[in-house]
Amino acid sequence: MLTPVPALLAPLPVTAAIGLSLLVYLAGSALDALLAPGLRRAGAVWLAVAVAGWCGAALAAPAFRPDGPAVKVAALQPDVPLEARWNPGNEESIEDRVWRLSRQGADAGARWIVWPESAVPRVLESDAAFRREVEAFTRTRGVWLLFGSIGLGHAEDEYYNSVYEASPAGLLPWRYDKVHLVPFGEYVPLVGRFAALRALVREVGSFTPGTHVQPLPGPAGPVGVAVCYEVAYPSLYASEVVRGAAVLATITNDGWYGDSAAPRQHLALAILRAAEARRYLVRAANTGISAVIDPYGRVLTRLGVNREGLITAEVRPGADVTPAEAHSGAIRAGVVLAAAGVMILGAWRRRPVR
Repeated sequence: MLTPVPALLAPLPVTAAIGLSLLVYLAGSALDALLAPGLRRAGAVWLAVAVAGWCGAALAAPAFRPDGPAVKVAALQPDVPLEARWNPGNEESIEDRVWRLSRQGADAGARWIVWPESAVPRVLESDAAFRREVEAFTRTRGVWLLFGSIGLGHAEDEYYNSVYEASPAGLLPWRYDKVHLVPFGEYVPLVGRFAALRALVREVGSFTPGTHVQPLPGPAGPVGVAVCYEVAYPSLYASEVVRGAAVLATITNDGWYGDSAAPRQHLALAILRAAEARRYLVRAANTGISAVIDPYGRVLTRLGVNREGLITAEVRPGADVTPAEAHSGAIRAGVVLAAAGVMILGAWRRRPVR
C-alpha cells in the first residue's frame, strides 16, 4: 500500500488509482527483470517508463485550490458493538451515546456533525419523534448534521440504505440512497428471478439499490457521499465531483471486521479517493477508523479501532475537477488496453523461435 506515504500518491489526480496501479506493476516487474539474466535491458526500459510516467503525472497533477472558507467538522465514533445495535433494550443507551458525542462536537465549535452509518436504530421517515429530535438539535446548536437511516420507497417492501442532511433550518428534502449494495449482506443477487430463492432469503438482503447520484447540500458546499464499501468505487465520487461536490464524506460501520486489517484497508481506500479528487474527505466509522483526510491524501486526524469518541478538523471546499474524476471512464479503459498491450508484447517476445 502506498497510502502511508502521501507523496507517493502525487500522480493520482491524473492517473486515478488504476493508472497508479499500472505504474507500480510496471516498476515491480522491471525490478524483477533486472535480476534475471537476459532481461536486464528490458527491465531497465520498463523501469524508465514507470518512473517517467510517475514523474510526468505528478508534475501535471493540479494543486488543491480552496473555493471558500474553512468549516470545522466533527466525525462521531460511538463504538457500538454489532450484537448490541438492534437489541431493543439497548436503543436508549445507544441514542444517549450518539447525542452526547454530538453535543460535544457542537461544543467544540464544529458547524458540521457527521454520524457513522446507522448510528441510531431508528427509521427517520416513519419516526416523527426522531425527526423532531434531529431538527431540534441542528436548530438550537446552529449546526448541520449528516446521518444515515433506512429510507422508505413507494412499495411496501422497498427499503434503501439512505443518507440525510439536516441544517439549522431543518431536515433537507433530499437524501442519497446507496447505489452499490453489499451482495448477500444488503441484497441477494438474482433473487428477484427465482420465487423459491426469495422464500429462502426473505430475511436477508432486503435493500433496494439507489439509482440517482447527486451531492447533498452542506455547510462547506455540496457533499459527495459514499456509504460503507462504496468508497471502493472511484466512479461514484467521480460522478459526484463532476456534479459539483466540494467535499466528500463516507459513513460506515466496520464492526463486522473487528480489529483486523480490514478497517485499515477501508481507510486506505478513502485516502485514495481524497487524493484522486483533490477534496477533503470526512470518514465516520461506528467502531473506527474515523478520519479526516486532506486533498493530498494526508490523514489530518483519526480515531483508532474500538475506541469511543469524536474527531474534529477543518475542511475547505474545492472547485476544480481533476482529470481522474472528469475522465474516469476513459482512464480505466486506457489502462486496461495498456495492460493488455504489455501482456501481449511479453507473450510475443517469449514465443519460441523456429
